[in-house]
Amino acid sequence: MSRATREEIRPELRSGEVLGRDGTVKRRNRNFEDPFEVPEHLKEPGWTYQWNRMTCFNAPDPMEMNRMMDNGWEYVRPSSRLGQIYGVTDKDYIEIGGLVLMERRKELTEEALEENRRKTSEQYGALMGRSSDLSVPKGYENRGKTVQKTGREAYRADGPIPE
Repeated sequence: MSRATREEIRPELRSGEVLGRDGTVKRRNRNFEDPFEVPEHLKEPGWTYQWNRMTCFNAPDPMEMNRMMDNGWEYVRPSSRLGQIYGVTDKDYIEIGGLVLMERRKELTEEALEENRRKTSEQYGALMGRSSDLSVPKGYENRGKTVQKTGREAYRADGPIPE
């Protein structure tokens, strides 16, 4: 009785298929749809949408929800236009995998984004020596092109890499 060689028993592979370690044929599923994608045609003008954390390790996180609501975010109700695609539930909000869909006025989101841009610019400027306000973690000092912490230097990306 002759033994078949490995090549003889290997299945014929089509485009996009590979063999797994166990010899089974593997392929990617290209029909993936992002459950968190909010369709543009269902978004109301003047509003922004975001999925925010409601639970952490399956435990409720009320502090996070309060923080979001303090910043203008509100639950998207299942009875709204978006409820059509996420399904009506017995809850007052739309939740998937511990995240809840929330909305807020576009003006508040633009204000928050501009504040983040300004803070980022200020911190970057401080790191590059353009400001005396260094807004960097305690223990770091401005050293021109380097940032030094306890004798070790971290060089800028465009600077030399130490040996």
